[in-house]
Amino acid sequence: MAGGGGAEEGCGSELTLLAARRQVSPYVMRVRVALNLKGLRYAYVLEDLSAKSALLLELLGRLERDVLGDGRRFFSGDAIGYLDVVLGSFLSWLEALRAVAGVALLDAARTPRLAAWAERFGASEAVRPVTPEVGWVVAYADMLRERWDAEEGITK
Repeated sequence: MAGGGGAEEGCGSELTLLAARRQVSPYVMRVRVALNLKGLRYAYVLEDLSAKSALLLELLGRLERDVLGDGRRFFSGDAIGYLDVVLGSFLSWLEALRAVAGVALLDAARTPRLAAWAERFGASEAVRPVTPEVGWVVAYADMLRERWDAEEGITK
């Protein structure tokens, strides 16, 4: 890997990359490639979303406090901006996770401003008509899981 960076479990690095159980996310891969190209060392931690770690809860709290803590309605101000679109694009998947596994990453009791942001974002006229229904996302995730489970059975 370029620059001598890379992932190490428990390497004590200042950078930590959290990823879900399956290591197939192109978004995680993008970050890993970028960190490796920059030669940055980082800890790569597989997160169990059904039992949120203290680190994940801390990071969600930091997002709540540092990004939404100044009374702004959206990340980049009162209008929907780039960061809103980046995070908001995952809201249907987060709701599907809640529906299937009971995992609530955006918990109004724990992160009220982040949960309120998600409500406002999802209600936007620009967002609502293009947001997939949670049931469709759940069905799609079930299809992917069946496919992955079948592939894992083949490779064992």
